[in-house]
Parts: sequence; structure tokens; C-alpha cells
Amino acid sequence: MNYPDKIIELVENNFSGSSELLEKLLTIFLDDISLLKNDELLLSLKNELNNFAAIQNFLNKIILIEENSRFDFINNYLSNFNNEIERIYKNFIIEIIPSSLLTISNSYTIQKVIEKLFENNPKLEVTVCESRPILEGRILTEKLSCAGIKTRLITEAQIPISIFNCDCAIVGADKILSNGNVVNKVGSKLIAICSAYYNKPFYVVSTKNKLTDENKFIEDEKPIEEIYQTGNKLIQITNNYFEEIDSSLITKIITD
Repeated sequence: MNYPDKIIELVENNFSGSSELLEKLLTIFLDDISLLKNDELLLSLKNELNNFAAIQNFLNKIILIEENSRFDFINNYLSNFNNEIERIYKNFIIEIIPSSLLTISNSYTIQKVIEKLFENNPKLEVTVCESRPILEGRILTEKLSCAGIKTRLITEAQIPISIFNCDCAIVGADKILSNGNVVNKVGSKLIAICSAYYNKPFYVVSTKNKLTDENKFIEDEKPIEEIYQTGNKLIQITNNYFEEIDSSLITKIITD
């Protein structure tokens, strides 16, 4: 299907988390109401963005709504998002008020929760895994540092020693499966395993729109050139963006 340029840019965006992508999509729809009337486009986006439960759940709802009510629905959806973040933050600090934490990738929800933690503790220290191969953890690091937060950027290989020096680990979620497992950026499971080894809490922080009826995760192969370019056919390269984290490794899923 031929997408408008703004939609193509969103579909090809590998740097933003699912909540941020959803917010961008809603803004695109509000800027061009005609797109809301194109059910073929909405169904095609469901297929293109099938790894992101928040977007899937939104598209499932909007398709069932009458066309003349879709604009108001999106406005309400956007206005409720900040309230969801506030509720997540309040639920998080019931569990722990960390002075240091470790996270991965570039999650809008994680960013906003960390910023709220920093408002109440200016000495908060944050460690961010750079999140290979796209390195979107660097983006989150820049965002947090711009907010005045002391931030350390590490590779995933440095997770074991880094989590040892943190109060807890928090990650976002692209999907929460019906069996309690969570799908998130590759490297998240290593954080969970290391957290368990060092007896550190491992929290998943997510809005409820990441909940799905699915109980199985299928890995999506990404371009191998992002890992390594070679003409040697004996070298096998695997590039996955997402992985499944067993519920047994998760201290708690904190949501709104």
C-alpha cells in the first residue's frame, strides 16, 4: 500500500518506543482527518506495526468506531496519556524510591517516570544501555541529560557490573502477553537475569494498552547488515529487535 510520507517515516522509525510511536500516529491522524476514514490504511498499519501492542489495541478500537466519532476519540486518547503516566509513577513509588536505576532502549513511559523521580530526588543516577544495534539508548540518554539528570551510557556487555551498583532495573514493554511474559527490546532479558543473580528488583513499567490476548511471541528478523556486513557465507548473523522475558524473572509489572 502507498502510505503518505509521514506514515512511511513512522513505519520505518526504529528508534522510538511504542508509546511514542502511538502518540506520533495520533498526531498524524489529527493533522489529516482524511486518513481516519481509510479503513484499508488502518488495517495495513496493523500488519506493519504488529510488534507494538499499544498501536494494535488502538487500531482495533478505532476501526470499530463510526468515522464521524474518530476525531473526538483520538483527542480523548491523547489527553488521557499524561494521566496514565502519573498513575504509573504513583504506583511505582509505592514499590521503590530508587537513588539509582538501570534501563534500556528509548521508552517514552520510562523517560517520563524517571523525570518524575528526578523531580523528587535531584541526586538520582540513571544507567542506560545503548541498545544495539540501532543504539536508541543513546537517544534516551540525551533526553534525560537535557532534563538535568546524571546519566551513564553503557553497552549491554556492561550490564552485570552496572546492575550490581544500582537499586533496581526498570524496562518498558512492547507487549505484555496473556501468560504474564513481557516482550521488550533485546537486552532486557539479560538485565532481568542479572537482576535476579544480584537480588535486585526488576520492574516492567507500562501502560495497560500493552496488554494482549497473545500467549506466544514470534521473533522478527531484521537486516543483518545492522550487525555486520560480510560476504563470507559461512558467517551466520542474527538480528532481532525484541525478545520475551519470562514472568518468573519479573519482580512486578507496574501499570496504570
